[in-house]
Amino acid sequence: MRKIKEFEIFGVKYTSQQFSAMEGIEISSAMDKMDPLRILSLTSVIDGKNIYPLKDGAAINKYVVDKAEVLPPPIVLKGLIKFISDFNFGFLTNWKSISIPSRFRSDSKTVQSENIDPVVSQLLQNDCCSLKDLEQYYSLRDAYIMFDIIIAKSVNSQYAIEDSKKNRPK
Repeated sequence: MRKIKEFEIFGVKYTSQQFSAMEGIEISSAMDKMDPLRILSLTSVIDGKNIYPLKDGAAINKYVVDKAEVLPPPIVLKGLIKFISDFNFGFLTNWKSISIPSRFRSDSKTVQSENIDPVVSQLLQNDCCSLKDLEQYYSLRDAYIMFDIIIAKSVNSQYAIEDSKKNRPK
């Protein structure tokens, strides 16, 4: 489930929601080229009881500041974008994917859509969730967890098949 986080940096309070799995896949693959408006699209400034979405350049210029007036706005913006990036994608730094033993891999020809991410494709093919769930409810971390579960299930199934063949009477 997509988390919402309240935080304070440079003396300004913010709230941000994680990107959906689908947004996360798109944004994480082009983070360095992504428009700050897109990265901050789910982020707002909390000023007392008022909440101001960072939906345009004017809002960013007005609210993304260092209250101590030490750091220039571009540095503050970079810091905020880094925080949002870590909130959404920081888990990838220490992510350990399940290793598939080489004996279970094949050079068989497979077909894959060029229009959808392979992780999303596997989640949908295995009925883990719907496309709507990935667009609205699940975060990218959730999608990776479900994908790892699919891989673990597949590897464990292959181990069981391998063991059953070894234990068959001859």
